[in-house]
Amino acid sequence: MNIDFLNYSAFYLLLALILLFLNLFKKDKSQANYKKHFSDDMYNQIFVKKESSKISYLFLLMSYIFIIISIARPIIINEKANDLKDNGKFLVLFDISASMQAKDIYPSRIDFVKNKFNILLENLTRQELGILAFTHEVYLLSAITSDYESLKYKVKNLNLDNIDVNGSNLLKALKKVPQFLNTNDQKVILIFTDGTEKSDFSEEIKYAKSKNIRVYIYATATNKGINLTKKQKILKDTNGNIVITSLNNNIQSLAKQTNGKYKEFSLIKNDIKTLLNPINEVLKKEYIEKNKDANQKELFFIPLSIAILFYLLSLIKIKRIKL
Repeated sequence: MNIDFLNYSAFYLLLALILLFLNLFKKDKSQANYKKHFSDDMYNQIFVKKESSKISYLFLLMSYIFIIISIARPIIINEKANDLKDNGKFLVLFDISASMQAKDIYPSRIDFVKNKFNILLENLTRQELGILAFTHEVYLLSAITSDYESLKYKVKNLNLDNIDVNGSNLLKALKKVPQFLNTNDQKVILIFTDGTEKSDFSEEIKYAKSKNIRVYIYATATNKGINLTKKQKILKDTNGNIVITSLNNNIQSLAKQTNGKYKEFSLIKNDIKTLLNPINEVLKKEYIEKNKDANQKELFFIPLSIAILFYLLSLIKIKRIKL
């Protein structure tokens, strides 16, 4: 069990309180400056005079100190709950359109993404995730699970050889997310994509916001781009022009507008942590918020009770002096 405070700023009052009480114990002429601000009865009560008991005022000081501790809202935190703080669920979406077979990234965009996904799994702790793949249609590769070996196997065996669909329908993929993350809480998704062919993602942004979906994007393509090949033949469009596919960084608006994050690929092994770390922070915050009543117990009543006790002791001592 750990003890913490929800309102640390309350402790700034301690310094002001100590300075005030030190001043109240003074017996010089400076006390006269305060007299005009108080009635005679109040002035006689708050300033320590020769006939007053310093012990009584010490009790009063202790009372105020414990009141401040109470205002700071001490809590006791369940360590077992802390162990689960990284727990959470999110979805990984793979763009598997024909452009993901491009070889401007070695050995290809999709193979590069598979490797990054394995590194992602290596950095997970207790999170659960599911996998969707999308072109113009959406396919379920894995339901929500924490079986990382199963996830690794399914992604490893994701074969795009028979997929010749150009372009992706990201909006349709987004509409599948609530089926797997069907809560009112923040829904987190990580998309591996080359950006698709769209230039305007306003529809996707509007839908994601309406469903509380936070989008993180790992962009996998080069700005220069490359031509597409199929069975060692260069692909051409309907007009006979060679198809060149390159990074569409317009998709970063989808991440930014949904409070997610956008990251372009790099050869740094653990660059995926640039997305995973903020994802974990969101999941942790959601988990703690949902389970705060079970994870922590308020203890403010203990210092408050002690404060009342010290206050009563200060009154009893003063009464004895007056007798």
